[in-house]
Amino acid sequence: MNLVQLATFMYPHEAHLAMGKLDAHGIESSLQDELTIQINNFYSNAIGGVKLHVLAEDLDRAKEVLALDYSAEQDEDADQIKETASETNAFQCPNCNSWNVGEPRLKGPFALLSTLLLGFPFPLVSKQSLCFDCHTEFKIR
Repeated sequence: MNLVQLATFMYPHEAHLAMGKLDAHGIESSLQDELTIQINNFYSNAIGGVKLHVLAEDLDRAKEVLALDYSAEQDEDADQIKETASETNAFQCPNCNSWNVGEPRLKGPFALLSTLLLGFPFPLVSKQSLCFDCHTEFKIR
C-alpha cells in the first residue's frame, strides 16, 4: 500500500470536501495531521496543513477528479429551484419579481401587543414578507 500526497489544505473541512469528492468517484484516500489542526488551528502552517493521501496508482485519476468543475450544474439546479418555486405558488416580490422571498409573517405593533397579551398574534393583522434580493417589505393578501 503505497500512499502518495495529493494535496494539502489549510483547514480540515476543506480536506474533507476533497476527500468526499474522491470517495464519490471510488478513489480511496486518507488524511494526515487532521486532528492536530482541529485541536489547534495555528499549527496548520507549522506542520504543513492537512495532507490528503491517495494510492500511487490512483494519483492521476485523483488529480483529474479534484480538477472537475461543477459550477455549470449548480447554475442549472438554481434554475430548477426557481421553476419549482413558481410552480408551488410561492410569493413573488412586486418590486423586482424575485422568488427569493421570506415566509409571510405578522408584523406591526398590534401583532406584537396581541402576542404579548393573548400569547398568539391576532389573525386580523396583515401579513408581510421580505424580499432577500432587493430588501423590499410587501404585504401579502
